[in-house]
Amino acid sequence: MKKMAYIILHYGAPYLEASLRGIYDQVDKIFILYTDQPSQGFLADIKCPDTEQDLMACCNPFWDKIVWCNGRWGNEGEHVGAYRNFTEGFDWAVRLDSDEIYRPGTVDEMIRQAEESNHKDYRIPFLHHWRSFGHGCRDAQMPTRLTRINGGEGERYLDAGPGGKYFVHHMGYAVPTKYIEYKLQVSGHRPEFRPDWFETRWKANALTDLHPVIFNWWNAEPYDISDLPEALKVHPNYGKDVIE
Repeated sequence: MKKMAYIILHYGAPYLEASLRGIYDQVDKIFILYTDQPSQGFLADIKCPDTEQDLMACCNPFWDKIVWCNGRWGNEGEHVGAYRNFTEGFDWAVRLDSDEIYRPGTVDEMIRQAEESNHKDYRIPFLHHWRSFGHGCRDAQMPTRLTRINGGEGERYLDAGPGGKYFVHHMGYAVPTKYIEYKLQVSGHRPEFRPDWFETRWKANALTDLHPVIFNWWNAEPYDISDLPEALKVHPNYGKDVIE
């Protein structure tokens, strides 16, 4: 059984190395689909916080498994779908973003559950960290992160497995403020963002009603940082009360 991972990349240096560290031992190859222009639908009037060189530097410990692919895609769907150009010889494709950290054993657990059915795509549980490693939000909107390359139909929701320990740590809201400012400009959800969210939820370091689009959704709960995967325990932001 051969497993590939792919990363849709434009910016994301704060956690790219940790993301790669978390997935490295769980797959056979990692394809990074990099674009120097946002593919989510909007351009920014501020500078992207990361250059291609910044991002490539994060990959230095892992190049033996990485294939770096430069391109420009007309929209996010095309960018995501570009992984299909590299699926030959693989049985499973795992998507991860540069701010998503897979816990050890998660891919094998996902596949174990997936092999109980014959679906094409599988959705998996996430924990969305908020402003630090010590707080997180959970929701039921699990993203698709595992795809059966040959055959299958429809989608299935997977669970966190034995002990509830197999889930992805999403660090997209545990970043310096300049990344949030850029995200708000280039995200495909830009027209939907709550107009007061940045001031009243982010800058205020609120702990309730945190979702940038949906009102009264996401409340940050304390998270025991001793339970973090090693890729985050060695991260420079580990132990910070608030990531600025």
